[in-house]
Amino acid sequence: MSAPLKNEKHERFCQALVRGETLAQAYVSAGYKPNEKNAARLKKNEGVALRIASLQEKAADVAVLTAADIARQLDEDREFAKSVQAAGAMVAASMGKAKVLGLIVDKTQHTGAIHLTVSAEDAEL
Repeated sequence: MSAPLKNEKHERFCQALVRGETLAQAYVSAGYKPNEKNAARLKKNEGVALRIASLQEKAADVAVLTAADIARQLDEDREFAKSVQAAGAMVAASMGKAKVLGLIVDKTQHTGAIHLTVSAEDAEL
């Protein structure tokens, strides 16, 4: 893990990028005047690139720990539900853990088709 950059504007730029701001937004958030070419050049700076990679790695580690913590909590919830013989709560905890671990994805696919049902009375109008 690299240390924060000594240049405060460079550090703010890195943090803004890792938060999800666009290159241009991050450049302005860091305190610079809008200039996409300079923003692109700054991102290629070796120290800046290393700091961005370091911050991204740290963010990924936090996300993994968070998912692991939630999974552990759901295991505890399932055990409690089992102890009080609450089958529905046990299933809910298991399903929640499966979603957190990415084993189940809630997904709806819309085909764009619309189906109308017309009654016989409406058809005569």
